[in-house]
Amino acid sequence: MFRLRWLIIPLWMGCVSCAVIIAGLSAGWYDWQTFVIASVLAVLIGVPAGILTTRYLRTHPRHGDGHHPSMQPDPPRWMRLRRG
Repeated sequence: MFRLRWLIIPLWMGCVSCAVIIAGLSAGWYDWQTFVIASVLAVLIGVPAGILTTRYLRTHPRHGDGHHPSMQPDPPRWMRLRRG
């Protein structure tokens, strides 16, 4: 069974840790503490953000809102104009 949470949380954690590592290395911090801080911040920020993102995606579906039961959007106005 596919769990969206198992995909979103590692993505958030990876993005947060990479951003912290890049910022730390750019600032000249070449010690092991940079990587420890990055992993701690990845857990502290990435897990709640991933859970919140998953909840948002589950409660706000992109398609199937009732206006388009076939899940196909309306064509643009210029395509609906009569040609000839």
